Amino acid sequence: MWYEVGMKTTSVGFLLPLFLCTVWSNAEARPGGYIGIGLGGSAVNGTNVNTGYFSASNQPPGDANLLGTNLSKGASTLLNLGFNIKGYAAIETALTGHGRNITDQKNREWSAHWHSGVRVYPVWHWQQRLPEWLKPLEPSFFGGWGLSYQGYNPGTGGYNEVAWKTWKSMRLGTALEYYFPPYLKVGLDYSYIRAPYQTFIFNMSGRDSYDLNQSAVTHLHQLFLFVSLHLWKDKA
Repeated sequence: MWYEVGMKTTSVGFLLPLFLCTVWSNAEARPGGYIGIGLGGSAVNGTNVNTGYFSASNQPPGDANLLGTNLSKGASTLLNLGFNIKGYAAIETALTGHGRNITDQKNREWSAHWHSGVRVYPVWHWQQRLPEWLKPLEPSFFGGWGLSYQGYNPGTGGYNEVAWKTWKSMRLGTALEYYFPPYLKVGLDYSYIRAPYQTFIFNMSGRDSYDLNQSAVTHLHQLFLFVSLHLWKDKA
């Protein structure tokens, strides 16, 4: 059910930028603001957590040896918003989500990440010297920091749904974009997220949290197909 609803929502989301193109037909793609959405998948490698991750006076209830930050593979979504400065770089913020069995509280697994940083376009300086067929194709690199959450229901050890949180999450990525009209682009985006979780949330509804002595690190690899629409032009 979640998959079917997600696919319908994503289909509407991908059609929306195509519709809006008729509204902002005079915008330019490179310098200026943009908004994008994407659909893809994530692979996750986490940490097996034991009682040594908590201080002796800061132990959560239950059995901490049953906890971890591993998640199953699943569908992922991307939403980004940015402003391209002179074509060379952009200030960008990105929201990504990952989930499996989202509507099933006992079996769902999820993560959510917000990163802000800089996207660099290394070929822009030479863009006018490229052959015509290559000019619409543009690579980019992103680096940013932000907030990460993830959670699941371990089902044993006295825990209900638990979660992990950090403000020290790092996202590195690269994208290959292709411009159709000058205000619309499609592309592939690969991102690596390193989330060193420092807070364990025992009770999501009650927000009972515990600090960790050492970080429980999660590594996420995400691949998205995205559509991006430029909404206004940089007139500077």
